[in-house]
Amino acid sequence: MLVLNIFVALFCAVLADASRSQPKRPAFYKDSKHIIELNPSTFSDVVYGSNYTTIVEFYAPWCGYCQQLKPEYEKAAKPGHHYAQFAAVNCDEEQNKQFCQSQRIEGFPTLLTYRPPKTFLDSTPRSQQYAVQTYENERTSSGIVRAMKGMVKSYSKKLSLLKLPKFLSSVDSNSLPKVLMITDKAQNSPMYKVLAVDFKGSLEFFHLTINNDSEKVLVRDSIPEIAESFEVPSLVVVSPTDGVIAYEGEMKKTPVAEFLTRFGVPVEGDFSERNEIIQGIKKGIYKSFKDYKKKAKKAKKENLEKDEL
Repeated sequence: MLVLNIFVALFCAVLADASRSQPKRPAFYKDSKHIIELNPSTFSDVVYGSNYTTIVEFYAPWCGYCQQLKPEYEKAAKPGHHYAQFAAVNCDEEQNKQFCQSQRIEGFPTLLTYRPPKTFLDSTPRSQQYAVQTYENERTSSGIVRAMKGMVKSYSKKLSLLKLPKFLSSVDSNSLPKVLMITDKAQNSPMYKVLAVDFKGSLEFFHLTINNDSEKVLVRDSIPEIAESFEVPSLVVVSPTDGVIAYEGEMKKTPVAEFLTRFGVPVEGDFSERNEIIQGIKKGIYKSFKDYKKKAKKAKKENLEKDEL
């Protein structure tokens, strides 16, 4: 404990001395579309409230190495935000200094990843169940994106061709809608894994691998709703109310996610309430998730009072 206290004191002294000797600079990512600047009021909800892995850059604006990393980090976040949360903490800000110490930040920039478990335990605080690691891969945009793709957990179940007929028929009014990706790949794509994260608890995700044309014919015979000359990958939804619906759009995350909102409510991703809150925090509309809930409750009350009039 004594050693830790000495380290914290030295860290504070070094940081304070460096800060005093440098002109005050603005936060790097305040206006970034895909990176959120965090502080002690927002960190827990953003990082520990997600089933995404979050990569966080701890930095100081006066740091030369941080300035070198900035364009690569921004470039990585543009495609990478589909697979992970990209965040940053400005350790030069007074409100963040103690928090940076608590994360054992010894130099700038430090990149840490916070990876959630596949299943959370009710008996353990959520924040204690994340695997926190120093990012030690390439600090290039491509290297960061590749690493984040590799950290996406899979919630999709493998389906065999033999079980396809039963899969299509075993849907009742109490069942969740089922999403099926038909592919010729042995592994799920990061995009499909992320969709399963976004709709976790609202839709069930499955994947079926076909290896040749004869298996493709069997799939087509089992699912007449898909095009006769369908290509892989293809996606269908088996809905308790609407039956089998084939997706006919571009196989990219945003249009597929929008299609899936017809059948389930996303808990994360572009079309979720959570994303609305995060965007509001970035724009300064809300100070935190707690602030959002407070304002939403107030707005609801005011609307009810208007309706009564």
